[in-house]
Amino acid sequence: MLKGTKITLTEFLTKSRQDIFAEARNHFGLKKCWSADGVIVILLPDKTRAKITSSLELKKLISQYPKSSSSSQAKDNN
Repeated sequence: MLKGTKITLTEFLTKSRQDIFAEARNHFGLKKCWSADGVIVILLPDKTRAKITSSLELKKLISQYPKSSSSSQAKDNN
């Protein structure tokens, strides 16, 4: 019922997980990252999903999948 509205439901994450989540969304795109049961899920450029819980895991993914060009990243954020 909320689809298409400006209302968003989010789960509570600890401060450290929220920081990791924000960094993941900044790198991979808003629509490519979400959380479920306290775990951060990222839809990777190769269409696989990675579940992470630590900054170290995120840094590894960022090094494996460098940020794409700004034009394609802008499309992901819309």
